[in-house]
Amino acid sequence: MQPGIVILDTPVDGKQRAGFRELNGADELALFGCDYPAALGWVAARMVEQPGFVGAAHYRQLGIADGDRLFAALYAAFFGDAIELRQACPACPESFELSLTLSALLQPIGTYPASEILPGGTALRAPLLGDLEACAAGEDLLIRLTEQAGTDTAAEIDAAVTRLARALIETIETHCPHCKAEAAIAFDLPRYFLRCAERERDILLREVHLLARTYSWGLSEILSLRRADRHALVRMATAALAPRNRMQLA
Repeated sequence: MQPGIVILDTPVDGKQRAGFRELNGADELALFGCDYPAALGWVAARMVEQPGFVGAAHYRQLGIADGDRLFAALYAAFFGDAIELRQACPACPESFELSLTLSALLQPIGTYPASEILPGGTALRAPLLGDLEACAAGEDLLIRLTEQAGTDTAAEIDAAVTRLARALIETIETHCPHCKAEAAIAFDLPRYFLRCAERERDILLREVHLLARTYSWGLSEILSLRRADRHALVRMATAALAPRNRMQLA
C-alpha cells in the first residue's frame, strides 16, 4: 500500500476500510472554516485509493453513521482519544466539565436501518453522504429519499427521516456532579472535530512563523511538511531558542 495514514481498523460500511494519505499543513489550512458539506469534500479529496478501501469515488454511498466513523478516525489522528466537554446542567445553575474518550463513545455501535415503510405506504431510504451534499447544493432531501409516495402526514414522514438519519453518536448520558441530575448532552462528532480543528489555526500559523524565522523557508515549503515532521521541527526550533531567550532576559 502507498504511504498513508490508515484511519480505521474496522470497516466503515461493513466491508471496506478507509485511510488518508499523510496530512500536511496545507491540508490543515484547507480544513479551517469548513462547514459539514465542505468538510465531506475535504475528507474525500484525501482518502487513500486502494483495493479494499473506501475511496473518493465511493464515499458518497456511505451512510451518515459511516461518515461519522471517518470523522472519528480523523479526530483520533489529529487529537488522540481524549474528548473534553463543558455542559450547563439542565436542573441547576451550575455547569460542569466532562472528560471522555472517543474509543469509549464508539462502543458499542448498533445497527442502522437502511429503509422504512410507513403505515400510509410511504417508502423512504436512509440518507447517504451524497444526499447531504446534494441537499447543501439546493436539492430537496425528502424527494431524494422517497422511494414510494403514500398518504402519511408530513410530521410522520419527518419523524421517519429523523430515525433513518441516525448519527454515530447523538447524545451522551451523564450526571451533573453538583446536583446529581441526569443530563443528556447532544453531541455532533463531525462538528466537534471541526471546532477543535478551527482552534488549531493560530497554532499552525505560529508554527509556520517559527519555522520560517528559524530556517528561512517559504510558506509553501513549510505547509508541504507532514504534520508529524512539522511538529518535530517546531520542538527542535523551540529548544534551540530557549537558551537564547534566557540570555536576553539575563
